Amino acid sequence: MVATVADPGDLALAMVPVALLMALNFYFHGRYLTERPMDLPAVAAMSFLDLALVTGLVVAWPGAPRGLASPFFALYYPPLLAVGFVAHRRLTAGYGVAALAAYGTACAGTDPALLASVADVKVLTLRLVTMAATIAIAHTYWRVRRAQRWVSTPEHTGRRSAGSAAG
Repeated sequence: MVATVADPGDLALAMVPVALLMALNFYFHGRYLTERPMDLPAVAAMSFLDLALVTGLVVAWPGAPRGLASPFFALYYPPLLAVGFVAHRRLTAGYGVAALAAYGTACAGTDPALLASVADVKVLTLRLVTMAATIAIAHTYWRVRRAQRWVSTPEHTGRRSAGSAAG
């Protein structure tokens, strides 16, 4: 799929949300690398901004198919995976539900006849299920890794760390 625009100004305007998202992600990563990571409310706000921008791409990217036909639905997966890896259960569940609702609403809103086609409903359902599975598996992985770290700490294994020798 090749998206074209008649006026270069349209392309420049369409790139504004992408540039904004890149700048904010760069800032967040820079804070992390300088060992001053952002707090959870800021990370949650950024994640919901990601969700809003991706939904905007699915709904209104100039010159590209919209809704269910949009190839930009794939951009939902990285934020879903990221939130699943780092957020607690309530935020993960809320973000997952918001992402599913945003994509489902974007698809049905851009093409109300979508729900009349069994093939389109099947594609939409498959995408929603894979999105839900992505965030659920990422969160489950995070919980398992956290539990493994907790169990392997010296207090829970009966071993002493090198600096805690009795003396």
